[in-house]
Amino acid sequence: MNTLILKKGRKKPSSSQSQLLFNRQRRKIQTLLGQIEQIKQECEEALLLYHSALRPKEQKAADCVTHFILRILELTQNRKALTKKEKEIFEELLEDVVNLVFSLVPPDEVHETVRDLYEKIHGKSIDDQFYEELSSFKEMLEKESGLGEIDMSHINPKDSLQDVLLKLSQSLHTAFGENPEAMPPPKQKSKKMLFKEEAERNLQELQKKGIGSIYKRLAKVLHPDLEQDLEKQKEKIELMKRLTKAYEESDLVSLLLLESEWLGDAKTMTEETLVLYNSLLKEQIKDLEREIRSVHLHPRYIDIYPRIETSPNNPLLVINKFLSDCDGIIEAYSHRLEELAGEHPLKALKKGLASVGMQQLPVDVFTRFQELLR
Repeated sequence: MNTLILKKGRKKPSSSQSQLLFNRQRRKIQTLLGQIEQIKQECEEALLLYHSALRPKEQKAADCVTHFILRILELTQNRKALTKKEKEIFEELLEDVVNLVFSLVPPDEVHETVRDLYEKIHGKSIDDQFYEELSSFKEMLEKESGLGEIDMSHINPKDSLQDVLLKLSQSLHTAFGENPEAMPPPKQKSKKMLFKEEAERNLQELQKKGIGSIYKRLAKVLHPDLEQDLEKQKEKIELMKRLTKAYEESDLVSLLLLESEWLGDAKTMTEETLVLYNSLLKEQIKDLEREIRSVHLHPRYIDIYPRIETSPNNPLLVINKFLSDCDGIIEAYSHRLEELAGEHPLKALKKGLASVGMQQLPVDVFTRFQELLR
């Protein structure tokens, strides 16, 4: 009788903490890069949707609300048209719909009558409010920067958001030029800071050595002339472009990702190399996380910034929500205008003022718009 003897196989060497960390951080970077590309793509789609659909729809919605305002003002010219209670409700309604118009379109596109109403309701014009906010911002900026007087007199309410930012940048540039010593002098470096700087210098030296050696190893593997398969040759041509660009820009992280993809995982690297690479990958992760938070701040997306700042990582979703709200506003105020176009418009208005639905609809829609814009 033969006895089956089971031999214990060799245990696979377990990965070190540095190896595990390297692989985790590499996957994290790939995930973050994918997220950045997705957000950029969504910002592009959101920008296109804003100009092609939302902007025209906001203008249409503003027109509907403006016509409604002009109509109810016409119906209430006679002071005795409404009772005291009806007037209270009417004034609240009027304030909401006037504010709604200003949330839909830029101030310079608002009907003159509605602008006058805004000034009457708030006790100041929209231009006055602009200058008040600009003055507060100017005061805060001068205090925080130590620049002294910053000239913002050339910024005015008719400027677009792009123009305001451009003029603000010019003002700051001029202020720095006139006050080169405005910023406080650098503090004396502590021992901790000096140690950190020394460590960074050592890291940079190791980085330079790493870039050259990684590039040479990858160039041997990825060079398209050494590939017989046509499809793989095309792939390697693109990879060589990435490799060359990363090498020219001293982009060690991109080289690391290519190396780990084509030359094996972290187990092939020495502990010293892993410590270096993990440090670099950690910094790259921080940079990518900052980039994710700032994609929507790119000047290209300035037109949609006021809309998407509430949810910058979901710009397309936000623009679609605005589109949906605009549809609701257009439908609601078109229906109201139809009611006020009948044989007894004042009676219809009074009935509407007495109705909870009539009072609630504009307030709810306006509130949602304001929440999205905060």
